[in-house]
Amino acid sequence: MSNTVQSTFSFIVMNIKVLHVGTKDTGGAAVAGIRLHRGLLQQGIESKFLFQEKKTTEIEESYYWKPRGSSLKQQLIDKFTLHQTVQQKNSKRLRDIPKNYDMFSFPDSEADITQSPLYQEADVINLHWVPRFLDYASFFRNCKKPLVWTLHDMNPFSGGFHYQRDLVRNKGRIIHLDQQIRIKKKEAFSQSKQLTLVAPSYWMYEKANNSELLSGFSIQHIPYGLDTSIFKLHNQAFARRVFNLPKDKKILLFVSDVLSNERKGLDLLLEAISAIEDDSLWLCAVGNTKEENSSLRNVSYLGRVNDERLIALVYSACDAFVLPSREDNLPNVMLESIACGVPVIAFPVGGIPDVIQSGNNGVLADEVSSASLYNSIKRFLDSNYHFSREEIRKDTIENYSFEVQAKRYIRLYNDIAENIPQ
Repeated sequence: MSNTVQSTFSFIVMNIKVLHVGTKDTGGAAVAGIRLHRGLLQQGIESKFLFQEKKTTEIEESYYWKPRGSSLKQQLIDKFTLHQTVQQKNSKRLRDIPKNYDMFSFPDSEADITQSPLYQEADVINLHWVPRFLDYASFFRNCKKPLVWTLHDMNPFSGGFHYQRDLVRNKGRIIHLDQQIRIKKKEAFSQSKQLTLVAPSYWMYEKANNSELLSGFSIQHIPYGLDTSIFKLHNQAFARRVFNLPKDKKILLFVSDVLSNERKGLDLLLEAISAIEDDSLWLCAVGNTKEENSSLRNVSYLGRVNDERLIALVYSACDAFVLPSREDNLPNVMLESIACGVPVIAFPVGGIPDVIQSGNNGVLADEVSSASLYNSIKRFLDSNYHFSREEIRKDTIENYSFEVQAKRYIRLYNDIAENIPQ
């Protein structure tokens, strides 16, 4: 590449304005999207994030959607039920249906994102997790800008469900709703001419590529990234003192926003370790829980840890991180663990096998079962593996840092931005 071409490429890239769009600024998908946003800012890209729901003010260059009902007049109308919002109508449709699913969402919203000044000034739009925010019909009809959609779960190419297991184990009226939503989404996607999909895992890539709704669009594979200056090696003895964890135990870590989330598999982990007769084994659990499991003696519940620097210390305090998810994409917690040099014991589901290689940075179980997880934990405890925290971290920096992810997205944005009308 000549110097002239290199200079032109840099000029085009550095002047791209990217708008990220997401429903909320908390949760796993939001964390992944915000990390991309921050990685782009570090690379000098003009990146902004538009959220529908506000929880924090700590995200730089982030903005929040002003809802239609923000005026005093509209608030009075809503209060006296003279107007029923789209969300209220959709909630009524699910009211009498048994909740045998993680999440179910509709493709309708009262928000027209294309009317936002942030949308209008952007060169490229990057959608993230957008249930309740994105109105499929109007958005894909009105969006004339190059569009990237980072797939954080299966909902963009499913109906109302977000995970395959929920679709399989449900029947009746909710399945009919799911089919109706698929039809609506298919019609909306037919209006889009400039949509590019990004799958963080090869598993998600294959699912989207083979789906009825999105198989006709370009799909790229770009893994998540994270700030490896925050998630880094810490002295284990010091970290254990900080959280009052036993200094002479083999500590396994489990992390989930909600410990009772069945998809995350804490029940399988508890079943597996309860069968291990080893008093040197200790479990550390991080996340919200209504009641602590009292059947285990050797366990510490730390509650929710929101500060990234503190959670990096938690990882460092432990000998291994256990990820017993029944279904997952590319878990942030997995990348956080290996960035701290801590090996991961996990099921071979979703994008986990993209990252975890038995003997190098963790142990993959043979199947999704408590028995298989028991065997994997036993192999780890019996010292069948000798892990180097420094090597695990080094590999993570090379493949999953802010810089690596951001540069991959910049190349993608640059490619699709060539279609921007001059």
